[in-house]
Amino acid sequence: MANKERDNEKYNELTEKLCKSYPEYPFLKGFVCSLISAQNSRRTIYYYTVHVIDFLKKVNKPINEITLDDYNIYIVQFEKRSSSYLIVKYSAINKFSKYLLATDRITKDFMAFALRPKYTEKQEQVQKREKGYLTPSEIQIVITNIENGIKNGKSIWFQDEYRTRDMALVLMLLTTGMRTIALQNLDVDDLNLDEGIVVVTDKENKVNIHQMPDQTITVLKKWLIKREALLKEAGKEDETALFISNRKNRISYETIKQVVKKYCSTITGKEITPHKLRATYGTMLYNKTHDIEFVRKQMNHSNIATTQRYIRGNGKDDRQKAANIMGDIINNRREVENLFEDTDE
Repeated sequence: MANKERDNEKYNELTEKLCKSYPEYPFLKGFVCSLISAQNSRRTIYYYTVHVIDFLKKVNKPINEITLDDYNIYIVQFEKRSSSYLIVKYSAINKFSKYLLATDRITKDFMAFALRPKYTEKQEQVQKREKGYLTPSEIQIVITNIENGIKNGKSIWFQDEYRTRDMALVLMLLTTGMRTIALQNLDVDDLNLDEGIVVVTDKENKVNIHQMPDQTITVLKKWLIKREALLKEAGKEDETALFISNRKNRISYETIKQVVKKYCSTITGKEITPHKLRATYGTMLYNKTHDIEFVRKQMNHSNIATTQRYIRGNGKDDRQKAANIMGDIINNRREVENLFEDTDE
């Protein structure tokens, strides 16, 4: 797919430039090639290389003198960062150490006994996450906002011009749960509207097929007609991107975020991003099925623990159920003095 090839080319160039910037680390090129052969995504390879270089610079030792203590001292510097960030650093350095051992550059894997950071969430993260989705009624508000527009004047005119695009974009995120980067990279050829499917190349170069509901398909058909007219007027009929900007080229990641933010701006107390529409998808599926394995498959997660982090609000029902059970037990007692009765008059 041309869209994925563009992404690969971008990160290949970034990684190559990075390696050339550090001639003192001649083994980086071999490390990168080992990640490629293991079919890591080009994006992952780039960020792994960034972390490895940072580690080497901070440790400032010949590679054959690096120890587990060096890694532990290094990683502790980032203890205030999120556990996800720490896990990525660990993964990058762990793969690097194993590469050095496999290529006889070191005689001992200094990461052999390194502990993988545990995934944890801070209190504020949990509170923020629990608000990070749309309820069914809020979904209707967003759809109405797109239909009617928000604000006025030139803003309304522009929204009218791109209403079908914005509706198709939001509905695809909501009804397929696809990642934002996958949506940005979609080409028209990735659609098969007769079968109601869209094929995307996702993280780690995995190809996923999403089935779309009739409502999304209908809006997409309308957008394709509008898109063709816009591109013809601009003399850009060769553009392959499914979603285009007002400049008539592929929509940017930032523009997708702005579109979602604009139409969700009337939802009180929530700051909705494209990624939170994916969380909404997972939450709605689980609330209707209570089948976590089904949701995992639809969201294309390798680990069910990842899926559980996408399900919002369900814990409130469980907590209330637990509270009711214990409340019933407490009420089942001999009444001597009812301390639980409000005596204020």
